[in-house]
Amino acid sequence: MIDLNTNKVNPIELKVDSLMTGNASAGQVQQKLRGEKYEGSYVELKNVTVFTRQASGSRWFWSVADEAGNAIDVGDFSGWFRNDNNADSSLPAGRFTPPLIGTRLSFIRGVIVESAISGQYRFTINPLMPGDVGPSSYTPPTVVSRERQPIIAKSTDSVAVVVKVQQGTTRVNTVRLFHTVGYSSTTFDSITLTRNVFPNDTMVWFGYIPARANGSVVKYFVRPTDINGSFTSSPDAFGTFNAYVVKDNGISTIQDLQFSPYPNNQTIWNNDSISGVDIRGVVTATAMTQGTTNILTIQNGTDVNSAIIVNRRLNDPTATWRVGDSVSLTGFRVIESFGMTTLNNIAGTRISTGATLPNFVTMPIDTIAAISASAARRPTLAPYEGMLMKFDSVYVVNPNADAPGNFGEFLINSDSTKTTGLRIDDISTRLPDNFNVNLVKNQFMSSVKGIFTLTFSNWKLQPRDSNDLDFSGAPDTEKPVITLLGKNPDSVLVNTSYVDPGATALDNKDGDITSKIMKFGTVDSSKVGSFLILYTVKDNAGNRDTITRTVIVYTKVGINDNELVFANALIFPNPAQETLHINVSGYATLPLTVSIADISGRTLFTEAFHSKQVNTAISTSQLNNGIYFLNLSTTSGSKTIKFVVNH
Repeated sequence: MIDLNTNKVNPIELKVDSLMTGNASAGQVQQKLRGEKYEGSYVELKNVTVFTRQASGSRWFWSVADEAGNAIDVGDFSGWFRNDNNADSSLPAGRFTPPLIGTRLSFIRGVIVESAISGQYRFTINPLMPGDVGPSSYTPPTVVSRERQPIIAKSTDSVAVVVKVQQGTTRVNTVRLFHTVGYSSTTFDSITLTRNVFPNDTMVWFGYIPARANGSVVKYFVRPTDINGSFTSSPDAFGTFNAYVVKDNGISTIQDLQFSPYPNNQTIWNNDSISGVDIRGVVTATAMTQGTTNILTIQNGTDVNSAIIVNRRLNDPTATWRVGDSVSLTGFRVIESFGMTTLNNIAGTRISTGATLPNFVTMPIDTIAAISASAARRPTLAPYEGMLMKFDSVYVVNPNADAPGNFGEFLINSDSTKTTGLRIDDISTRLPDNFNVNLVKNQFMSSVKGIFTLTFSNWKLQPRDSNDLDFSGAPDTEKPVITLLGKNPDSVLVNTSYVDPGATALDNKDGDITSKIMKFGTVDSSKVGSFLILYTVKDNAGNRDTITRTVIVYTKVGINDNELVFANALIFPNPAQETLHINVSGYATLPLTVSIADISGRTLFTEAFHSKQVNTAISTSQLNNGIYFLNLSTTSGSKTIKFVVNH
């Protein structure tokens, strides 16, 4: 603190297109070169309009745009604008609500921050104090609520749409309802809604979407317009995530509840209150706490979309339900919560106890990890939400997935050398909090089971209790076995093509892993000599096997040629200690005489071999340390190789 005088920070006046151009509909582009110098600066954007506005839990995600449609997101890192425990302690929770879409603000001020939003880097403006969001100069009409009846429509039903409209700066003139068949359709029919004549409901408007064929997905949106021609569209001008499906047979299964025509796999019944149904399944998990909410899961099979998550309330019918209970859900409200379909305000009954649970399903852990890492791909796994999953023979590849903090999560993978994997969480009340502190890297688990959920942008497995975590099995320490096909050593005539016969690999745990073999080395058949091909393979536990093939490139030997010049002769180790191994091949004349001489030329060992391949070992334990020579000879020539003995 330099002094005690009150200093006023004057904002830098900017235009939105100095930071961002375009918008979510027209393609939003970060102006990196122009905007970077303003990062961390306190700026002011004048005469902007609220462009988007979306609630997510206790938080609001909204943006403002200039007259050309260039939009910038508004951040909430200040406690004045964030409705959670990070909020300023002197303010009541849930106090901030952004202005309605279409509201024209005289200005908005804040600090410019670069943020990653849905996998894309953008500049955002972050107001600090309540006065940083300027007064509105104009507010359009907006839809406060919209409802339809019946919720489950048949092909004989005209569907009533009832909306409540809040007047903006001027009087509402008309409210139109746009509708189309098919979620991908962009061609809408429209009707003008009728204003309710009852004195106490003067802002309620209603109309009817005509009956549609069984199975039709009907998309719709509402547009109120004031006397000046200003309007808003609810939810937007495309009917995004706002549709219903015509079902002559009603809904009777969990799969019906999970039906989605949307690209994000959100259920089509989101925000609907449903009653008078009989949806059955088996309770697969209880005693799970997500934040302050206690949840259970119900499942009716092993196909996709066969599970649902239920939010329990004190003294509701689920209070006494246990794992293995066969139950019937007769009424509930459907809420899509952070990417998962949940049922709230449950009505239902327990039919029986002791039912057999559905079989566990599985999928590649690396696939789950890759999808979790990509915001655009996370909805791909939504059909598996709430389902029982199991993974056998895995390793703890990271005991703390959230280091340096710790939220009780660890990573598993079937390959102990991987650094990514599937998150295992501890939301079960039957597991100790942060029990992962007792785990070590590469710890083996015979199996891990649980419920599959999406939380905090990661797909995770939620063990129901300690029985779902099996650390009893011995880890896989046995290496796989590579078997070479064809000959070793192998040979090829100079200037002719060499075809590698290949190899196979088997592992005691993973079975046939031939496809995992990696090969190194090449054969240059244009040159006479010996070439090595290295084959290596690793199993999921990280155990490795390696084998080498020798390929000799030879030329046809004339009557006066020394054939041993082109023979393959290998000796090892060199230097030798107690034993010298000798491999010789690629000669035709027999016998082959092998001898050892010291540096003075004195012969210390000699032996004749009468086969066209020599694979032998000679003891060097009686030789003194020093330099020696291995001599190979036939009647067609000779070859000498120097080696060293070092005990």
